[in-house]
Amino acid sequence: MKKTIPAIACLLLMAGLHDVRAACDCPIRLSPGDAYNRAAGVFVGLVKRVEPDAAGKDQAGGNTSAGGNANAEQIAYIQVEKAYKGVNPGDIVLYQPDDDCAPKFRVGQRWLFYASHHDVSDAWSVPGCSRSRGIDFAHDDLLYLGGLPQSATQTRISGVVSQYEQSPETGFSFVKNIAGTKVKIAGLDKTNEAVTDKNGVYEIYGLAAGHYTIQIDPPSGLRIRFPVPFGPTGLPEGDALTMDLKPGGSTGADFVVSSDSTVSGRVLDPSGQPLPNICVDLIPSSGPPKGPFRIQDCTKQDGSYQLNQIPPGDYLIVAHPSRKPSASEPYQRWFYPGVLARNRATVVTMAQGAKLEAYDIRIPRKLPTTTLQGVLSFSDGKPVAREQISFRAAAGNPNPGIDRDSSAITDDQGRFTILIIQGSAGSLLGAMYVSESKFPDCTEIKKLLEAKQRGSLEVETDPIRIDSITDTSNIKLVFPFPGCEKKN
Repeated sequence: MKKTIPAIACLLLMAGLHDVRAACDCPIRLSPGDAYNRAAGVFVGLVKRVEPDAAGKDQAGGNTSAGGNANAEQIAYIQVEKAYKGVNPGDIVLYQPDDDCAPKFRVGQRWLFYASHHDVSDAWSVPGCSRSRGIDFAHDDLLYLGGLPQSATQTRISGVVSQYEQSPETGFSFVKNIAGTKVKIAGLDKTNEAVTDKNGVYEIYGLAAGHYTIQIDPPSGLRIRFPVPFGPTGLPEGDALTMDLKPGGSTGADFVVSSDSTVSGRVLDPSGQPLPNICVDLIPSSGPPKGPFRIQDCTKQDGSYQLNQIPPGDYLIVAHPSRKPSASEPYQRWFYPGVLARNRATVVTMAQGAKLEAYDIRIPRKLPTTTLQGVLSFSDGKPVAREQISFRAAAGNPNPGIDRDSSAITDDQGRFTILIIQGSAGSLLGAMYVSESKFPDCTEIKKLLEAKQRGSLEVETDPIRIDSITDTSNIKLVFPFPGCEKKN
């Protein structure tokens, strides 16, 4: 089965690695050699003036702030500082079309441009699916271009190893390129090795055309988040990539790595028993995150959780972070090690690569519950099996931060047991959907459907009022029609 990079990884890469705009749907990512061959002009340039000014856009072509329009046409005046192909040093004008894919520029940006030329209009533009990018993110390309013309006469496998983190301040964002990373490039008969340079780039020239697997050994404290291929073919194989190197061609892969940091523990109830299915979040201790940030796990049957890929920083661990307490989960939000108030929680400091264990959260108390038991039946006393019982909380209950509604399903004898938060007032009733196809020989149900002019209908029992003095052990809920044989 063909393997692909998860869609979210591609979107993050496109935004973070300054390759193409996030709205672009590029069929492949080009290698530096392919991009050079396809472009009419290749040069490093400084943006001197733009009309209009796309203020607020970063070098990746990110979201536009006030004063810029990502979809508007733009004219960009570029001072060519170093020319590699098709242009001369001096000035060049780019006419960027009004679509999401074509990048827009800001004054002062310095880019590596792979430009297209339109012969009829004699105009230059930069398409979105080239390798055009901010100069600080073009190290792989600049090595290839700096080696011309010799680099164009040999096969080449290359890429960049970069660290990105899911930062509370900036969301998924670039940290640095990783020098000294060992890279293995395995062919059918031989494994070649390379090491990333100070800019995180690895490259190897002169390999025979064929099938290769690229794999990196991240430095201590880091783990591969996802690999991203470029060139003719790239299939992920776990943390490795399998590539086809064509005669005289180039290919490769970039690798995104993140902190290999974890914190783990268990969530325990007041008696020390494990609590399954309780979600645990890691949140910044300084306050709400400024960008998209979510590190979460939900406890297993033994109450265990593990939070992964945590950027360095100070955090709080919170159990049951956003859901209201309910009868099925009668717990409020609790912070590690087991406190209700945020300002009493223990701050957890994460260093890159840290492995913190036994961070158990003991929930010191849970909300008391009441058990309601009874039978759901038809008017002739026949039990109603496998249908829903609902408790609907009345308005005016204390503490609106508690979810007091609850539900359960009857057993084969129509019996039910349903938990509610102790002291809750409301109504208890049974409900089921009926239709002629479900009850083909039931006259009473047919009359109900005809009266409502419906092919199917949800019917309910008369509700029973529940309060603190209700007998909760022998409740009878009755549908107002006799039992009929249900068609399976």
